[in-house]
Formats: sequence, structure tokens, C-alpha cells
Amino acid sequence: MNEEPDAEQTRPGRYRRSSTSLEFDRVIFFSDAVFAIAMTLLVVGIGIPHVKDGGFDQALQDKRQEIFSFFVSFVVIGFYWLSHHQFVSHLRAVDRTFMKLNLLYLAAIAFVPFPTALVGVYDTHSAAIVMYAITLGTA
Repeated sequence: MNEEPDAEQTRPGRYRRSSTSLEFDRVIFFSDAVFAIAMTLLVVGIGIPHVKDGGFDQALQDKRQEIFSFFVSFVVIGFYWLSHHQFVSHLRAVDRTFMKLNLLYLAAIAFVPFPTALVGVYDTHSAAIVMYAITLGTA
């Protein structure tokens, strides 16, 4: 039996969860991809230690703060992803306004690796810490 779609389903720019439309899923998949890429970029910011005269242990020790900031930010982004996941699980549909706001939110998430790298290298500089805090506060 073919049922007529309700007015909410036929409104332009509004996508509902259904087996006939991938638009809702595309928004969520894209969001998940941004979170995954941001989390991956955190480790890229660490870089390989430069070893001089057999000082591998010291070179690795010098990366301690960068490694610590990686794990802190990985957990933080992970909690942001969990919150985002919980939020979208309650949505029945998305529209263009939601998609635009979601892009702004994802921009803040995608930016997190940059201040994370700054804090990892310049952990005693207040500007790096302030930028990190502002970024996390924005997200």
C-alpha cells in the first residue's frame, strides 16, 4: 500500500531517515569522518624524534609533552564525538540550517589538532594554552 508522504517529508531541503534516502546518513557519515580525521591528525602533529649520537631515549623523552597532549585531545575529541552521536541519535530529520550549523561545529573539531600541537611543543607559553582552551570552548 502506497502512503502519501507527510508535509514534513516533502518540504525542500529536509531529509528524513528512510531506506529511500541517504541524505540523513550522508550528513552523519561526514560528521563521523571529520571526527576520525581530526583524531588521526593529532598523532601526525607529534612527528618523529630526531636522534643525535645514539640519544634515542632522550629524543623520545623530549616528545613526552607532545604525546601527553595527543592523549588528552584524543579523549576530548572522543567525548565530543560521543555527545554529537547522542545528539543526532534523537534527530528524526535534518535540514539545511542544521547542516550549516553542523559544519561550523565540525570546523572547530577539525581545528583542534593545531592548538594541540602548539601546546605539545610550547607547553609553557600562555598563548598556546589560551588558544587550546578557546578552541575547546568553541567546540
